[in-house]
Amino acid sequence: MAKAAARAAPTVKELRCKFMEDYSRQRNKPSTQEGYQSVSDRSIILMIGKIKVQDVKPRCDRNDEEDGAQDRGDVHALRPYQG
Repeated sequence: MAKAAARAAPTVKELRCKFMEDYSRQRNKPSTQEGYQSVSDRSIILMIGKIKVQDVKPRCDRNDEEDGAQDRGDVHALRPYQG
């Protein structure tokens, strides 16, 4: 049962598509939608788009803590969970 749930979990790209369809298209101007699409395509989707949402965790290595990336919630502080 757990394996089936893990397989059914959405990827980051699938969740972004759902956000664009269910939220952004109804609440944002076309130019804002295009901006969201462009930024997410160039950064988030390229980096972690194929990863299951449940597997995305904040990166907690020393360098990120020193430069404050994790505190700001930067995309660069994200990586797949390797637990």
